[in-house]
Amino acid sequence: MIGGVFLKAENPKFLSRWYEDHLGIGFGINVYFSFKWRDIIKTEEIGQTVLSFFNSDSEYFYPSASNVMLNLRVDNLDTTRKMLLDQSQYCDEKVDDYDYGRFGWTMDPCGNKIELWQAIDSGFEDHKKTMELFGKVLCLGGITILCDRPKDVMDFYSSIFSMDFKSNSYFMNWLELENKNKIGNTFLRFEKDIPENSFGLKKKCLQTYIVENLKTLLNELKTSDVSIIQELTTSEKTLKVRIADPEGNQIELIEYIK
Repeated sequence: MIGGVFLKAENPKFLSRWYEDHLGIGFGINVYFSFKWRDIIKTEEIGQTVLSFFNSDSEYFYPSASNVMLNLRVDNLDTTRKMLLDQSQYCDEKVDDYDYGRFGWTMDPCGNKIELWQAIDSGFEDHKKTMELFGKVLCLGGITILCDRPKDVMDFYSSIFSMDFKSNSYFMNWLELENKNKIGNTFLRFEKDIPENSFGLKKKCLQTYIVENLKTLLNELKTSDVSIIQELTTSEKTLKVRIADPEGNQIELIEYIK
């Protein structure tokens, strides 16, 4: 499961306010937001996927030059680190221990840093408290990373994290926090970095959010002069639109047609 998506920003506080004002993602005074969900097997266990902005000069992404870093939840950090070392993959010597889990770091073949998290969600204060979604966004639908060698990257993630990519995507299932009978999913996807994907933007990460009443939200965004980089498209099952935040991060909004 994705434990977090970390993005570099010139102004993290301003960007978090923009996400709250336009998409209703309740950052509050923070530069991070936790999407809460239930484990699909151990339904009483509550996990989280964090969206967080870091200063553009942050050294936390080092040695990566990328502006995106993933946090992946792992069952056993020591086992994962051993697999990396056995396959002659980069593995940071440092391991950090906190009340909320153990952390290590590696890099994928395209130079994106990955934080490995053996999670203890109960170690967070108020870990059962839901951070608020004020607008039309329902959940984080997925993350797409544009890269030069998507096949090599997917082979790496498959080998180390047992991710079975189909159509360039790996889907992770979870249960809704307030409805244990409703399954949701978040995908991780890798695509070839081509102009049709990038839309002329320098950032190589696409965030996907599942929303309701997309047409209404789109009208609100247009009224607020939000940059629309791909107009509304429709299919039998979905409505989609793609926008950009003030720092050029791509955002895909999807409504599933019932």
